[in-house]
Amino acid sequence: MKWDPASTSLLLELCIDEKETQLNWNNTGLTTYGWQNVERKFKELGGRPFTRRQMSNKLQTLKKSFTRWKALQKHTGLGRNKTTGGVEAEEELLEAEYGTENAPNTEDAPEEDHVRGAPPSYLEQLFRLYGSPKDRGSFMSAGGVCASVTPPTEAPAGPSNKRATVDTEVDSPPKKKNCSTEEYMRQLTESIVQRSSREHIREQKEVFEVMEILRNDGVPEGSELYFKALDLFKNSVCRAEYKNIHDPVNRIAWIEWTWTHKKLK
Repeated sequence: MKWDPASTSLLLELCIDEKETQLNWNNTGLTTYGWQNVERKFKELGGRPFTRRQMSNKLQTLKKSFTRWKALQKHTGLGRNKTTGGVEAEEELLEAEYGTENAPNTEDAPEEDHVRGAPPSYLEQLFRLYGSPKDRGSFMSAGGVCASVTPPTEAPAGPSNKRATVDTEVDSPPKKKNCSTEEYMRQLTESIVQRSSREHIREQKEVFEVMEILRNDGVPEGSELYFKALDLFKNSVCRAEYKNIHDPVNRIAWIEWTWTHKKLK
């Protein structure tokens, strides 16, 4: 089974959440508890039935692609390809970084053709997962990555070509420019704001769901148990654990046990 863009993006988002919010991340990647959360949430959110090994292989493939691209940024004397937005390098250097001997398995192959030297897919998510502030600075100093329209071919000078040139310029879409540092920062800020908004909406939805379950379990509003649950449900892990318990009696017991257990820590 091959990975599709939606499944890949979901996997990265779940890993980012475990790293930045749940802190289930170490120097080698996800912790055991982090993997358990990712597997469970991936299934709950309708992800395709990939195994942990398949998820791990996919992450390694994405990390390798990101690391190779980062390595190219550090080479001196490289230019920027205006068509792909990637690094313009000698074929020997590209072959060294993207040689066929390290080609990924079919199962973990990219979902779409990727031009060697171009930024990898899911770049922003990969920066958050595997990058560092130093990497981000190197990326920005290179001028950012932005699509660019190939300049039109110059027509021979002469009266017969003058009208055709004007018509082409009128009908052609506006040319895009390479991103400046200021433009890149603007795009990055917008991306962060949009992501924060999506996370806030998702969190609100989860809280509404667990509170509805709580009411259906017969816990009266204003009771001590109700307020304990409200406090616990501020944590995404607690919300997920509560939803995964099927017996109402056990859910009530979980609230009391978790509340007491947290206070003893």
